[in-house]
Amino acid sequence: MIRYILISCFLVLICTSVHAQLYVGIGPSMYVPTQDFADLNNECIGFNLQIENHYFCNLWWGAKIEYFEFDRIETLPAESPYLVDYFAITPNVKFNLMDVSIYGDNSCNRKFIPYINLGVIMSISDTFQPETDKFGIGGNAGVGFAYGFTFLNACMMLDLNATYNSANFLYKDDVRNTINSLIVGLNLSVRL
Repeated sequence: MIRYILISCFLVLICTSVHAQLYVGIGPSMYVPTQDFADLNNECIGFNLQIENHYFCNLWWGAKIEYFEFDRIETLPAESPYLVDYFAITPNVKFNLMDVSIYGDNSCNRKFIPYINLGVIMSISDTFQPETDKFGIGGNAGVGFAYGFTFLNACMMLDLNATYNSANFLYKDDVRNTINSLIVGLNLSVRL
């Protein structure tokens, strides 16, 4: 129940300003497992959906939803607790290092904007350990580049980012491994 309350609070936070620059985007992501699952899972490609508020020039906030399905490394014993799938909702903030807006002068100028990203991950992941709780809370940190442009009279943004994720280091079932990964994503967003 607490996770639904947290998710609702973060979604309300995203949409707090009526005149805000809201961007909604979707794109592919590549998941590279590290540490405990690096020898158990292959890399995989999934998708992400994000909504962001760019009301302030140098501080963007929003949430990202990510989903991945994994393949087990063929040579593993059948009882190995490999990662089967991963679903996460990540409220995050991005600190724009250029202190400029993509929207700027109402023309969606072509600008490259580097940023630093920090987030709190609420994840549900299946590791073929049916007796354990699948819910976890963790965090991520990363960097990225956003590129603002106009296409078909719409203000759009292309966003390339890389984050290091530890999906359940704050809260997890005691018998579960910590899920760490590097996720590289590419989003195409449109301003609402």
